Amino acid sequence: MIDESRFSEDALPELLARIWGRVMGQVNRLIKAHETFEYVTFAENLNPSIEDVLKGFEFADFALTKFLDSGQLAHDETRNALNSKQCILSMKLLAAALKSDDQYEYERIMSDLRNQAQI
Repeated sequence: MIDESRFSEDALPELLARIWGRVMGQVNRLIKAHETFEYVTFAENLNPSIEDVLKGFEFADFALTKFLDSGQLAHDETRNALNSKQCILSMKLLAAALKSDDQYEYERIMSDLRNQAQI
């Protein structure tokens, strides 16, 4: 017989680590695109677009919120979930800065993402 509670305990940290890995992979792609194209042609050269990337993270962001609200996460799991949500929020802010043509905000957010990527 399978112990479902044990499966959940083992699966959740792995799932959170996978989400964190995917979020950081995308952050690193954005940083690389910024270094290659800079502000002027950044958005035109993203493939997929930042809007598509954010759509892809909608469910992960929702799930992270539910995991955090559950109160069942250990410290490391909570940290990974919060860091993932922070990066997703930063990507949303980056999209807003690009949409409003706010280069100062774009540069500030890219700096934040570079710092987050070093965690």
